Amino acid sequence: MNELAGKRILITGASGFIGSFLVERALAEGMEVWAAVRRSSSQAYLTDPRIHFIELDLDDEALLARQLQAAGAWDFCIHAAGLTKSLRTDDFFRVNTEGTRHLVRQLLSTQTLRGRFVFMSSLSVFGP
Repeated sequence: MNELAGKRILITGASGFIGSFLVERALAEGMEVWAAVRRSSSQAYLTDPRIHFIELDLDDEALLARQLQAAGAWDFCIHAAGLTKSLRTDDFFRVNTEGTRHLVRQLLSTQTLRGRFVFMSSLSVFGP
């Protein structure tokens, strides 16, 4: 029996290259998939009707807490969101460092994560 079937997973950066493959695999495992995307993100690779979409504002912790609580709790979170290119170094820090810190802090304070948190990154987050 598949122990992941029916488990809830939150995948940030779900519309990205790696994130979209994570969504596909989680669906194949029978998981309830919550794809965190930005409003401006393309959902071209996220067409499966089983996907639940959630917009998370990683800049605003109070709003983020409300967004997380409205969706319930997850058994797992894979955090694959981040900037891979930007004109300003400060934007890399704000999104990749502070955004991750805000997400972790709010998952803990709202108690909306029951299990593992997996952080994924790539060398491109350091810029060119």
